[in-house]
Amino acid sequence: MQIQRSLMRCRAERGGAMAGCLIALGIVLVIVIAGVIFVALNWRGWMASGIDAVSEGIVAEMELDETERGEVLAELKAVTQAFKDGDIELSDAGRIIEEIARSPVAPTLIVAGLNAEYFQPSGLEAEEKEAANLAMSRVARGVYDKSIEPEKLNEIFAPISTTATTGSGVHINTEEFSLNLKSPDDVTDEELREVIVLAQAEADAAEVPNEEFEIDASEEIAKAVETALGRRLTPAPEDRP
Repeated sequence: MQIQRSLMRCRAERGGAMAGCLIALGIVLVIVIAGVIFVALNWRGWMASGIDAVSEGIVAEMELDETERGEVLAELKAVTQAFKDGDIELSDAGRIIEEIARSPVAPTLIVAGLNAEYFQPSGLEAEEKEAANLAMSRVARGVYDKSIEPEKLNEIFAPISTTATTGSGVHINTEEFSLNLKSPDDVTDEELREVIVLAQAEADAAEVPNEEFEIDASEEIAKAVETALGRRLTPAPEDRP
C-alpha cells in the first residue's frame, strides 16, 4: 500500500485541511506503527514515543470533538505502550493494522478527508457543500458494508482524477483500488458538482440509507485491537480525557 502526501505538506495547504493525513489515517489509522517498527525493532521506547508524536499530530486534525479526540489518542497510546512494554510484537501490530483497515474508521476518514480537502474549501454554495458531505458519508458507509465496491471510487471521483501517479494531488494505492486525484487548486466547482451527482447515484443504486454515517472512532479502534489480540488494551487513566 502506498499513500503519497506528507504531514508537513498537509499542514501547508488549504488552511490546514488535512485530507492526505486523514486519508492515511483512514486506511490504516496506525500505519506509523508498522513503519517505525521496521526501522528499529530493538528500540521499543524510542519507537513508541515517535509513534505517539505522529499520532498526536494526525489526530489533532481530525474532525472530532475534544473528548472523542482524547479517547482516540488514549486507545492509540495503549497500543504503543503495550509495544514499549513488550506485551505485543510486530505480528500483533500487523494484525491490529489489518483490523483497523477493515473497520468503519478507514472508509469514513478516507472519504471525510477528500470532503475536507476538495469540497468544503471550494466555491460551492452552502447547500451544495451539505449535499457533498452527505453523499461522501453515504459512500463511506457503502464501502464499509460492501454495498459499494472500493473500485467504484474511481468512477465516483473520475471528474477530478488524473493519470499522474505522483506529484501534487492525492494518490492512494491499495490492494483493492488506486485513486489518483488532481490537486484541489486544479479542480473546478463544476467538476466537484459532477462528483456529487455520481456519489449520490452510486449510493442510491446501492440502497445506502440517505443519512450521515456516524461512528464512534475510539470504540471502533478498541474493538479492532481486541479482535486482533483477543483482548482489550486498557488506556492508562492519565491518558483518558
